[in-house]
Amino acid sequence: ISLPTQLGCPVACDFCISKENKFLGNLTAEQMVYIINEAKKHITNDKFVISFTGEGEAYLNSKNIQQVIDYFSKENDVLFFRICTSGIKINSLNSIQSNEKPLHLQFSMHSPFDIQRKRLIPKTKLLTDIIKSIEE
Repeated sequence: ISLPTQLGCPVACDFCISKENKFLGNLTAEQMVYIINEAKKHITNDKFVISFTGEGEAYLNSKNIQQVIDYFSKENDVLFFRICTSGIKINSLNSIQSNEKPLHLQFSMHSPFDIQRKRLIPKTKLLTDIIKSIEE
Protein backbone atom coordinates (compact mmCIF):
# COMPACT_ATOMS: atom_id res chain seq x y z
CA ILE A 1 0.00 0.00 0.00
CA SER A 2 1.59 3.24 -1.16
CA LEU A 3 0.42 5.86 1.27
CA PRO A 4 0.46 9.65 1.01
CA THR A 5 1.67 11.49 4.09
CA GLN A 6 0.65 15.01 3.10
CA LEU A 7 -1.86 16.81 0.92
CA GLY A 8 0.36 18.67 -1.48
CA CYS A 9 4.03 19.01 -0.66
CA PRO A 10 6.09 22.00 0.53
CA VAL A 11 9.33 20.62 -0.95
CA ALA A 12 8.39 21.33 -4.60
CA CYS A 13 10.79 18.92 -6.29
CA ASP A 14 11.08 19.78 -9.97
CA PHE A 15 10.19 16.25 -11.17
CA CYS A 16 7.22 15.65 -8.87
CA ILE A 17 3.59 16.22 -9.76
CA SER A 18 2.93 17.11 -6.11
CA LYS A 19 4.52 20.52 -6.72
CA GLU A 20 1.44 21.38 -8.79
CA ASN A 21 -0.74 21.04 -5.69
CA LYS A 22 -0.87 23.68 -2.99
CA PHE A 23 0.43 22.30 0.31
CA LEU A 24 -2.61 21.81 2.52
CA GLY A 25 -0.94 19.99 5.41
CA ASN A 26 0.05 16.68 6.90
CA LEU A 27 -2.35 13.77 6.98
CA THR A 28 -3.19 12.74 10.53
CA ALA A 29 -2.46 9.25 11.80
CA GLU A 30 -6.20 8.59 11.83
CA GLN A 31 -6.52 9.57 8.16
CA MET A 32 -3.62 7.31 7.16
CA VAL A 33 -5.04 4.38 9.17
CA TYR A 34 -8.38 4.89 7.41
CA ILE A 35 -6.70 4.85 3.97
CA ILE A 36 -4.80 1.66 4.82
CA ASN A 37 -7.92 -0.07 6.13
CA GLU A 38 -9.84 0.90 2.98
CA ALA A 39 -6.98 -0.36 0.77
CA LYS A 40 -6.84 -3.65 2.70
CA LYS A 41 -10.39 -4.39 1.51
CA HIS A 42 -9.04 -4.66 -2.04
CA ILE A 43 -5.80 -6.56 -1.45
CA THR A 44 -5.70 -10.08 -2.85
CA ASN A 45 -2.40 -11.08 -1.21
CA ASP A 46 -2.20 -12.54 2.28
CA LYS A 47 0.64 -10.19 3.20
CA PHE A 48 1.41 -6.61 2.22
CA VAL A 49 3.83 -3.73 2.79
CA ILE A 50 2.86 -0.30 4.10
CA SER A 51 4.94 2.14 2.10
CA PHE A 52 5.02 5.82 2.99
CA THR A 53 5.92 6.77 -0.56
CA GLY A 54 2.90 8.65 -1.84
CA GLU A 55 2.45 12.40 -1.98
CA GLY A 56 4.60 14.31 0.46
CA GLU A 57 7.98 14.01 2.13
CA ALA A 58 7.60 11.40 4.87
CA TYR A 59 10.01 12.91 7.38
CA LEU A 60 8.01 16.14 7.41
CA ASN A 61 5.22 14.10 9.04
CA SER A 62 7.22 11.72 11.20
CA LYS A 63 5.05 11.97 14.33
CA ASN A 64 1.90 10.77 12.54
CA ILE A 65 3.80 8.12 10.57
CA GLN A 66 5.22 6.76 13.82
CA GLN A 67 1.68 6.45 15.20
CA VAL A 68 0.59 4.53 12.07
CA ILE A 69 3.55 2.16 12.37
CA ASP A 70 2.77 1.59 16.04
CA TYR A 71 -0.89 0.90 15.16
CA PHE A 72 -0.12 -1.71 12.49
CA SER A 73 3.10 -3.18 13.87
CA LYS A 74 1.48 -6.21 15.49
CA GLU A 75 -0.71 -7.14 12.50
CA ASN A 76 0.37 -10.44 10.96
CA ASP A 77 -0.54 -9.43 7.41
CA VAL A 78 1.96 -6.53 7.38
CA LEU A 79 5.36 -7.73 6.13
CA PHE A 80 7.30 -4.52 6.74
CA PHE A 81 7.16 -0.75 6.50
CA ARG A 82 8.95 1.42 3.93
CA ILE A 83 9.81 5.08 4.34
CA CYS A 84 10.71 6.97 1.17
CA THR A 85 12.68 10.18 1.43
CA SER A 86 14.64 12.55 -0.75
CA GLY A 87 16.77 13.36 2.30
CA ILE A 88 15.14 16.66 3.21
CA LYS A 89 15.18 16.22 7.02
CA ILE A 90 18.34 14.21 7.49
CA ASN A 91 18.49 15.00 11.20
CA SER A 92 15.17 13.18 11.65
CA LEU A 93 16.01 9.82 10.07
CA ASN A 94 15.91 8.08 13.46
CA SER A 95 12.59 9.72 14.42
CA ILE A 96 10.63 6.86 12.82
CA GLN A 97 11.25 3.38 14.19
CA SER A 98 9.63 -0.03 14.23
CA ASN A 99 10.31 -2.58 16.93
CA GLU A 100 7.97 -5.32 15.69
CA LYS A 101 8.42 -5.28 11.91
CA PRO A 102 11.33 -4.42 9.64
CA LEU A 103 11.55 -0.79 8.59
CA HIS A 104 13.15 -0.15 5.19
CA LEU A 105 14.50 3.23 4.18
CA GLN A 106 14.26 4.14 0.51
CA PHE A 107 16.46 7.10 -0.34
CA SER A 108 15.62 8.67 -3.68
CA MET A 109 18.87 10.23 -4.87
CA HIS A 110 17.62 11.56 -8.25
CA SER A 111 21.17 12.63 -9.10
CA PRO A 112 24.62 11.80 -7.72
CA PHE A 113 25.68 15.41 -8.25
CA ASP A 114 24.84 18.08 -5.66
CA ILE A 115 24.40 20.87 -8.22
CA GLN A 116 21.90 18.87 -10.25
CA ARG A 117 20.10 17.65 -7.11
CA LYS A 118 19.72 21.29 -6.02
CA ARG A 119 17.98 22.08 -9.33
CA LEU A 120 15.68 19.06 -8.93
CA ILE A 121 15.12 19.34 -5.17
CA PRO A 122 15.53 22.97 -4.11
CA LYS A 123 15.51 22.17 -0.37
CA THR A 124 18.05 19.33 -0.57
CA LYS A 125 21.04 18.83 1.66
CA LEU A 126 24.50 17.84 0.44
CA LEU A 127 24.76 14.18 -0.56
CA THR A 128 27.70 13.60 1.77
CA ASP A 129 25.60 14.84 4.70
CA ILE A 130 22.61 12.69 3.68
CA ILE A 131 24.74 9.57 3.28
CA LYS A 132 26.42 10.19 6.64
CA SER A 133 22.99 10.46 8.33
CA ILE A 134 21.79 7.28 6.64
CA GLU A 135 24.90 5.42 7.80
CA GLU A 136 24.40 6.64 11.38
